[in-house]
Amino acid sequence: MTNKIVKWVAAGGCAPIVLVGAFLAYVQLTGIRSYRHAAPARHVEVTPERAAAGKKLAMTLCIGCHLDGSTGRLTGKLMADLTSEFGVVYSANITRSKAAWHRRLVGR
Repeated sequence: MTNKIVKWVAAGGCAPIVLVGAFLAYVQLTGIRSYRHAAPARHVEVTPERAAAGKKLAMTLCIGCHLDGSTGRLTGKLMADLTSEFGVVYSANITRSKAAWHRRLVGR
């Protein structure tokens, strides 16, 4: 009686391992399918009202971390309030300014 229980428990424990192994072998042999898709065409009409709303939103949510005090733009800044164990961390430049990236890399 005990032998039968041990066999069933062993079989029940091995079955998931065998199934996972079979699935991994199937994925390895057949590969993961990928499908081509086209990005949807998007066009947003720029209006003064939308620009003002966007500026208000950016100044509300983004200014705390991304406003560079020396330029007054959202080009990122040194995150001095982080502990030194993270190293030197700058917030991201969320403008299209390439000059801000150059200043950060050169250190000026």
